[in-house]
Amino acid sequence: MCDLAILNPEPETCIAEVTAWMRDEVATKWPQIPQVIRLDHATPPTAEEMKDDAIMASLVGMMPNCETVKVDGVSKQTVCEYSDALGSWHALRILERSANELDQ
Repeated sequence: MCDLAILNPEPETCIAEVTAWMRDEVATKWPQIPQVIRLDHATPPTAEEMKDDAIMASLVGMMPNCETVKVDGVSKQTVCEYSDALGSWHALRILERSANELDQ
């Protein structure tokens, strides 16, 4: 995916770009999710917040601990930022599907 967006990206750059895209996508679309479906989350939850929230944890499954994930050429901070963005993006997608089913 990164090769399509950036020619020959370094792993750190690739993951940072994907993280930024997911954050932008969530920031744009989260307010469009009906409040009742957002499970009292005014803002998108991070992966860490979802682990501590029984309902959200059940939506996204077990998120890996970013502190223990190793990606060659990528800093731990970038991996953790990606993990948080991925958790929010995944929750958004699940809640969007729920909203669509309510509309039908």
